[in-house]
Amino acid sequence: MVYNGIVYKGKLVGAGEDEIHLQTESNLMTLPMENITDLKEAGGGF
Repeated sequence: MVYNGIVYKGKLVGAGEDEIHLQTESNLMTLPMENITDLKEAGGGF
């Protein structure tokens, strides 16, 4: 996922109306959808 020009890698664990929940190797992140510019499936986990 690309958020504000930064690439985040992890497992998509949920999405609300206004945000995405991403489990990264170190923590659970909640990011607003409005600043996500790219989201794609990657193979192999983290």
